[in-house]
Amino acid sequence: MLDGVSLDQSLTFMASPDEGWGGMPLHAVSKDIAEGRLIELSIEDIPAGGLKLPMAAVYRVDAPPGPAGRWIIDRLKACSEGAS
Repeated sequence: MLDGVSLDQSLTFMASPDEGWGGMPLHAVSKDIAEGRLIELSIEDIPAGGLKLPMAAVYRVDAPPGPAGRWIIDRLKACSEGAS
């Protein structure tokens, strides 16, 4: 948090009317869209609902990730398997 403003608040402000546009996760801005503070832009070559970005996990074989690292890797795999 910088000067009492969260990153989500800052990014939402930058995407506000007369301020510009930005790429935000839908869950972070869905309330603002529903209440008319933001609109979802239709951008050529970007599918409705956004892009699916490839992800990778890299770690040293002699220093594998601990419980938190394994959890995030498993979560990324699950999200990837659920993607269409």
